[in-house]
Amino acid sequence: MSEKPKIAIATGDPGGIGPEISIKAALDPTVCAACNPIVVSDQAQHASACGIKAELRVVEHIADADWSGPWLNVLECPQPGAAEVAFGTSSADGGRAAIGFAHAAIKAAVGGAVDGVVAARRTKPRLRSRVSNSTAIPRSSRARQGPTRTTFI
Repeated sequence: MSEKPKIAIATGDPGGIGPEISIKAALDPTVCAACNPIVVSDQAQHASACGIKAELRVVEHIADADWSGPWLNVLECPQPGAAEVAFGTSSADGGRAAIGFAHAAIKAAVGGAVDGVVAARRTKPRLRSRVSNSTAIPRSSRARQGPTRTTFI
């Protein structure tokens, strides 16, 4: 039997619903039956901020993740100011954090540490409204649109 694919789930803007949806998806038994999810986020703003009771297994490298138990694997991706972003607010710190989480997930996929990435689609105008400097969109993330297959759901 082949190993289940590892899927990185970028949590998105800490001020939005992305963290809650990401955590719930990663803990869902149906999702876990289909793949090995790892949430890419700043642990400081995770399950407790969403009110979800979950044991976190925080790792610095995907290779250290362990899917043999009931915990939530989190790839630690510290983002300055992410923990201070209040739910329901729009801020530059939240926008930068969302970009940072997506960038780390994409980097893991490009490096072969994960088999796929789940991240919220953002439009450039929306990113510009959240991040004062539009060059904060990582060029390496934009440049990695080679022969891979991308699907938006």
